[in-house]
Amino acid sequence: MKLIHTADWHLGNTFHGYDRTQEHRHFLDWLLDRLREQQPDALIVSGDIYDTPNPSAAAEELLYDFLLQATDAVRGLQVVIIAGNHDSAGRIDAPASLLKRHNIYVRGALPLLEDGSAPDYEQLILPLSSRTAPEAEAVCLAVPFLRPADYPAGMSPAEGLRYVFRNLQDTLRHSPFRGLPLVAVAHF
Repeated sequence: MKLIHTADWHLGNTFHGYDRTQEHRHFLDWLLDRLREQQPDALIVSGDIYDTPNPSAAAEELLYDFLLQATDAVRGLQVVIIAGNHDSAGRIDAPASLLKRHNIYVRGALPLLEDGSAPDYEQLILPLSSRTAPEAEAVCLAVPFLRPADYPAGMSPAEGLRYVFRNLQDTLRHSPFRGLPLVAVAHF
């Protein structure tokens, strides 16, 4: 199984008033060329997709154009995107059902059970398969940037991350994907 991992795109960033859209477009074109050349099974993007929680329409257009081109260029490509501390969890999660139709899986916030009582760790376990086989060959543990409300009060961010990963491991032990190789992804 072949994976390409990247993070911290910061789309929409300006540098001392200089608009960096062309630089971002150049990077995404370069990445698209690498995807065509390498033909990976999955692309994993570990947060800070945008530079601010409220990115410009141009920054969002860059992302969605790239995602469509990438999934067209590499048939069967799976894309996993998690939110970082610069991203709005809700903005990342909002198009989840639409993106899923293109094999793009986003996790902006720690998902909750339907009754809102606790995290739904099963939704952070994403099976990955090769582009040519439907069976899962690995599992991506996709943990978006955690905020203090995502773990018990009094824990440091590092303790909170360990807490979430312990619960995620416990959930995985009872999952049909237990025993598969793991790719743990978090923005910390």
